[in-house]
Amino acid sequence: MTKYEANANRKRQIAILHYERRSNSSSTNASLYDINKTLNLPFYKKETATETDSLTYLGKNDVFYFFTDDKNIFQLDLSSDRLVFQPVVHVSITKECAKLSDKEFKDIDFKEKIGPDISSIIVPNSKRDLLYKPNVITYDLIK
Repeated sequence: MTKYEANANRKRQIAILHYERRSNSSSTNASLYDINKTLNLPFYKKETATETDSLTYLGKNDVFYFFTDDKNIFQLDLSSDRLVFQPVVHVSITKECAKLSDKEFKDIDFKEKIGPDISSIIVPNSKRDLLYKPNVITYDLIK
């Protein structure tokens, strides 16, 4: 079981040479790798949620796809396997997280929720060739 423990799912790391490191109690920056690793533990279960219209697709350039949430502009590498174009009307985003199913493990410093992280983004086919040139700072959509 120890091989599935990580800073993403524990509030406290095992002490080595009398040095104990506490990870940040927030687990919202967990990657899909962290979530999937955590799901190997029998006391976590996977939860998925799909959002529509939380992001607007702006277009692409030679390197990135661009999205906005009406406050910031986000970029996603063109090589990402998480984005697909389909015959839909609106952008939809599926997020995954690992949720603690046995609350007794919280008492020994396992986090209640790991994630969420974006597992897929579906963009309308009609916007496949839309080009965009950002004129402001952009942020990574997936870390």
